[in-house]
This record gives sequence, structure tokens and C-alpha cells, in this order.
Amino acid sequence: MIARGGGQPGYGKQLGLATSKGLGLKGFGVTGAGRSVRRRGTAAAGWCNHVVCFGVAAIVLAALVLLGPGIEAFSKPANDALSRLEVDIAGAHRGLPEITTQQLEHRISRGAPGVVLLDARMDEEFKVSRLPGALRVDPDAGAEDILALFRDKVRGRDVVVYCSVGVRSSKLAERVTSVLKAQGARSVASLRGGIFRWHNDRRQLRDEAGPVDIVHPYSWQWEKFLSRSGQISYLPRSK
Repeated sequence: MIARGGGQPGYGKQLGLATSKGLGLKGFGVTGAGRSVRRRGTAAAGWCNHVVCFGVAAIVLAALVLLGPGIEAFSKPANDALSRLEVDIAGAHRGLPEITTQQLEHRISRGAPGVVLLDARMDEEFKVSRLPGALRVDPDAGAEDILALFRDKVRGRDVVVYCSVGVRSSKLAERVTSVLKAQGARSVASLRGGIFRWHNDRRQLRDEAGPVDIVHPYSWQWEKFLSRSGQISYLPRSK
């Protein structure tokens, strides 16, 4: 352990150095001068520490003042990246109907009974959060699996499938459209941008306990599409 005085106790003796007393320097005031120098050095060090602390605090405060009004601008790269991805997904699934988050929220907020909302993500993602009223389905489920689960729920209703960004939901929607329509579904669509777009737009999410504002990012590579990094979670919130 290093002592606060600037060295280990007995450090001079360990090296065989003579003390001021042994050299007979006490009469010349060397001992007192040394204490005086040490006190001034300690005071100077403390003053420097205060200066550094105040300097760092000033820089942080200036950054907050300058960037505070435009802090939401940090979400722009994530939203721009997600928008480009949405275009790519739509291009890869031409002919598949899509619904926007705004359109879907409007229908949900009205309490429209005509929507069946399917969450095509893994269970660990679903447990963190999901859209209100969503029912989870395996993203790799086949048409017959979906039919067995929802045969009696789709007649006369619109089916909306979503996942993280739209990749899994688009594939699933394409696989099940014909069989669901054969059972009386009015339409089958994928949610454009998925739950990531929903979360970026600050729309309501839920978990088993109620409203929640976190979302599972699928994997660390996909976190870049989420604009609110502080609201990312791989685990459900504590109950």
C-alpha cells in the first residue's frame, strides 16, 4: 500500500539512506523546510485536482447546453437506416401488402375488432415487449400450423404480421396468405418496419404486466436500427 505522504513507511531505511537527524541537518532547518515543501506540494496538488474537476464539469455542462435542444437528432441515423431497410424488404416481397405503424395504431386505438395481430418473433423477444393484443407465432411456422391455431379467428378479419423489422413477418405472411384467405380472412399484411419502427415512433408496447417502453433488439448487429439505445433490453423487466 502506498502511503499518502508520497512513499512507503520506512522506505528510506529500506534503501539504506541516512535520515536528516543522522546527518545532523536539523540545525540547518532542512527538516522543517522539507515539511513546508511537502505541505505546499500537497496544497498545489489539491488545487490542480479542483481545477481539473471544474474544467471537466464545465465541458460537460457546455455540451449539454449546446446539444440539449437537438438531442433527438441522434435518433436520425437509426431511423434513416431503418427506412432504407424497409425499402429493401418491400422490394424483396413485391406484391405483399404492408401496413404502416400509424395506420395500425389508428385501428388499434379505435378498438377495431377486425384485426388479428400476429407476432412472428421468438419467445424471448415476445416476453420483453409486444404490440397490444398480439399473439405470438413461431416465425418458421408453416401454413398448416397457423391454420390450426387461428382457423376460427380470421374469418372476416384482417391479419397483420410483424417481427423486428419486417423480414420474418414478410416471409411468414407470404406462406400463409392463401390458406388464411381460404378461411375467410379479408387480408394478410406485414407491418412495415416491424416493432422497431413502432418503438422508434414511441408507440405503446406491453408485456405480461402492462405498458412497457423497452424492446428486444434481436441481436447486437440489429441494435443500430433502434433510435433509443437506452430502451433496449435482452431480458424482460423485473416483476
